Amino acid sequence: MTETVEPETIEIIGELEVEDQLTEAVYNFNVSPKTGIKKLCEFYHVPSTPENMAHILHTTDGLMSEKIGEFLSDGKSESILLAYFKEMDLNMSFINAIRKFISGSLRLPGEAEQIDRIVHGFAKVYVLANPSVFANSDIAYILAFAIIMLNSDQHNPLMSKRMTAKEFISNIRGAISASDISDHTLQQMYDDIKENPLKFGEESKSEFLALSAPKLHGYLRRKTNKWNSRWKSHFFVLANSCLYYFKSDDPENKDNPIGMIQLVAVKVKICPDKPKRIIISSIESNTSLSYVRFTHQKPELLQDIHELFLEAPSARAAKKWYYRINHSIVCTGYSTNNNNNIDNEKAKELRMISSFSSSGIGNSISETSEHTE
Repeated sequence: MTETVEPETIEIIGELEVEDQLTEAVYNFNVSPKTGIKKLCEFYHVPSTPENMAHILHTTDGLMSEKIGEFLSDGKSESILLAYFKEMDLNMSFINAIRKFISGSLRLPGEAEQIDRIVHGFAKVYVLANPSVFANSDIAYILAFAIIMLNSDQHNPLMSKRMTAKEFISNIRGAISASDISDHTLQQMYDDIKENPLKFGEESKSEFLALSAPKLHGYLRRKTNKWNSRWKSHFFVLANSCLYYFKSDDPENKDNPIGMIQLVAVKVKICPDKPKRIIISSIESNTSLSYVRFTHQKPELLQDIHELFLEAPSARAAKKWYYRINHSIVCTGYSTNNNNNIDNEKAKELRMISSFSSSGIGNSISETSEHTE
C-alpha cells in the first residue's frame, strides 16, 4: 500500500531542493567569486550581464561582503562594478552618496590598487547621476579618496594629531581648484565627517559559517532532558552535520558559538502532540548526545544529555528543520556495547575534534558561558 504524502510535505521538500541549489551557488561564490557568479546567474535563470550580476550581488543573502569587494575590484569586472553602483541610485549629495557606498554590501579590499578601482567606479557613476555637481569624475575620485582618508584621520583612536579643516582644504587645493569646489563646501564636508563618522558595512547576518555552506539557520527555543534545563531562545545554524547555536544572529557573534550538537548516531522526530517541537536523541538509550558547550577555557563535552528539545516558530518551520536535520545525520557502525572498541567518552572526544576541524571554527570559543542546561 502506497503511503499518502501530505501536499504541505511535498511543497516543503520542493522548497528545500531549491534552497540546496541556491546554497551551493552561494557557497561557490564565497569560495571563487568568478565561478560562483555564473552559478548564481544559472540559478536565477538570467543571462550573465553586468546588470544582472550587479543585482544578484545586491540582493542575494549569504554572499560574503569581502568576496563581493574582491570580485568587483578585479580589473576585468569594471562593467559589473559600474552596474553595481548604478543600481544604488546615487542621485544625492556627495557625502551621502559616499555614506551609502561605504555602508553597502561591498567591503573595501585591503590592497590599494583594488580600492583605487572601486573608488574610481563610484566616482564615474556619481558624476553620471549628478552631472551638475562636478566637472568630471577625476574630481569626484580625488574628493572621495580624501574624505575616506579624513574619516580615518578623525576617528582612528591611534591617531595622536588630527587634521585641521585648514589642512584638509589645503591638501585638496593641491589637486582641485576653487573653481571646481569652494572652500565653504569643503569646510562643510570636513565638519560633516568630523561630527558623523562613516559607517562601514557590517557583515551580513547571513554570513554565519558561510564557508561551511549551512543547510538551515534561524531562531529556535531549546532545552534538554536535564531537570534544571529551561527553555532558551538561540540562533541555530545547521552545517557539517552539526547543529551550532549562538547568542543571537548579530555578526559579532558569528565566530563565537555557545554550543554544538554533533548529529552522529542520533534520531530525530516531531513531537506528535506538539507539532512545533522537535526531539533529537541518541539511537542507543544509554548513550549521551555528542553535546559540546564552548567556555572561556576550552570546549566542554557535556554529560548525561540524552534528549534535546527544539521548538520552532511554527509547525511548518519545524518540518523544515526536521527534514534538514534528518538528512544531516551521520550513521556510524560504532557500537557502545562492543568492548573491543574504544570507550564511549573517548569516541565522543574524537568525533568532537573531527567536527571542529571540518567546520573551520575550531579556535573560536564563546564569550558567554552557560551554567545550566
